[in-house]
Amino acid sequence: MPQTVYRKPGPQPAVTVDAKHVIACVRRHERSFRSRWMLMIVLGMIAIWIGPFLAATILWVLQFHAGGIPDSWGYLFAWCIGLIPLLFLMEWMTRGAFIDDAVDGMGGTDNMSASFSHRQMATLALLTEISLWGPRITLTAIKRLSGATRLGLNPQPDAAAVLAVLLRREDGTASATVLTATGLTAERFGDALAYLTFHEWIDISKDGLYLWILSDARRRLK
Repeated sequence: MPQTVYRKPGPQPAVTVDAKHVIACVRRHERSFRSRWMLMIVLGMIAIWIGPFLAATILWVLQFHAGGIPDSWGYLFAWCIGLIPLLFLMEWMTRGAFIDDAVDGMGGTDNMSASFSHRQMATLALLTEISLWGPRITLTAIKRLSGATRLGLNPQPDAAAVLAVLLRREDGTASATVLTATGLTAERFGDALAYLTFHEWIDISKDGLYLWILSDARRRLK
């Protein structure tokens, strides 16, 4: 009976990575990132007017139901424009969690009732939350863009060098191995990792010893 001979698998063929293609993908993604958040600023600036619009409409309706002659809606809207700085201040103070704080202030969802006062408070909280959409979108977009600016003037080549090394393997790679393969200094390597994690290209283990490319990022590089 013939004897089965087991052989160790030979070395895997080296994966070739086009460095220019990787750099082009990184730069294209950053352009898309900046364009997307600039668009969000524009949308936020449009949504900012929701608050004054709602306030002016509510004041006009209240005047109408009070039986008097209501002021013109445009006049009320002009006065309500002064709410915009207050909405930005409120959004900054609540850190995007206004509605959660409002629900907790009313006793939580378990203590909510159908009483008139609770309905009034819930309606006011909902209208305020809607009015905060514009400031929230604008502040988030500014924060993301300013964060990208702090990552350096031209971080893409170093970031692409790290990605080129990580692309050669499907699983995680030791940080020290990547540092050696890229030939970067420790400072430039750290800046490249900060850039890649900010733009969600890679993830890092909790102990910082291993790096890997995220699945969505790997698809973007194909």
